[in-house]
Amino acid sequence: MRYATEQIVKAINGGVDRICKMLARQGRAIGTLYELSWMSLPDDEDARKAFEAAATKAKQKMARHVENDEKEFAERLKKVVNS
Repeated sequence: MRYATEQIVKAINGGVDRICKMLARQGRAIGTLYELSWMSLPDDEDARKAFEAAATKAKQKMARHVENDEKEFAERLKKVVNS
């Protein structure tokens, strides 16, 4: 029983590690695109403000999606727990 539990924990940790590495690679790629976009802007304050506004709006949209996903997940868990 102990061996099986250790193997399950090892598999879960391996999966978590893999996901974290994938997210780190994705973060670097997104950061590179962000920097390239920023660097290619004309030397104009309006362009920079527009870029920052777009970045803020994208963050807000993503936060809303995460919140909605969390709510849906919480509702599904309540159904499982209460069953």
